[in-house]
Amino acid sequence: MPNIKFLKQHFSLKNLSIINTIYNNLNKDLSNNLLKFYLENEKCFINKEYKESYRSNLDRRINKLYLYIYFINKLYLKYYKNLKLNVIFNKYNYIKDILNLYKEANLTILNKLEQENIAFSKLHNWLALEIAKQQEKDFKFDIAIDIINKYDVDIKKYHFSCVKKYSNLKEIAYLLNNCSAGYKNLINDRLQLIAIADDEGVKALIEISNNCIIQAKLYNNVPANKNSFINNLIITFAKEIGLKINTSDVIIDNFSLLNKAS
Repeated sequence: MPNIKFLKQHFSLKNLSIINTIYNNLNKDLSNNLLKFYLENEKCFINKEYKESYRSNLDRRINKLYLYIYFINKLYLKYYKNLKLNVIFNKYNYIKDILNLYKEANLTILNKLEQENIAFSKLHNWLALEIAKQQEKDFKFDIAIDIINKYDVDIKKYHFSCVKKYSNLKEIAYLLNNCSAGYKNLINDRLQLIAIADDEGVKALIEISNNCIIQAKLYNNVPANKNSFINNLIITFAKEIGLKINTSDVIIDNFSLLNKAS
């Protein structure tokens, strides 16, 4: 690690693993910027919803830092060097979604990305659309049948169903203009995506991890709470099959249970 005043200021046992992670993977200027952002926004690196050991807490922080580092090395330095780093740092969920998509992009898409000047603000939607169009062999996700059946629910005129095949996932990603196609290798017995549809088509997508709703999005990644009916529909669904809700995408206060359609 470089022998510089800024680093000496923050050199402590508490920060040693953090410093080591950053400075071993980026050049000095980029490392200084990321460490400065980390120290100024340390609370954002802690998940307040969980009581966890020091080791788990540290692992969580380091994993988040590695995501920033990976984005910088793979995309920022290649395409977005003129962008202020804080723009990147303040969009953690956005770049996380972009990286999920980037990992699914085939060589044709990667070559196209090099040729076209895609604005950072449009990169997510551009990748989502390109991946939804790419031709690939279809396959079923490794989800137990009892989990699939559990989520097969009708409420009012809406049907909740587990996304079971990759072709279904790509179609939903295209229809909702989101990054869900990037979940190709993530869906299993521990993580599922649930589509909400009526006779006109898919209206929203829910992400469930270990029996807990952690995301709920409408078209273009708009939070489900922007549509009060869909918001209440999701809460009713969660209560009916015993799911927890741990996302600001769904507002639980002052909702009314919907009568299940017969």
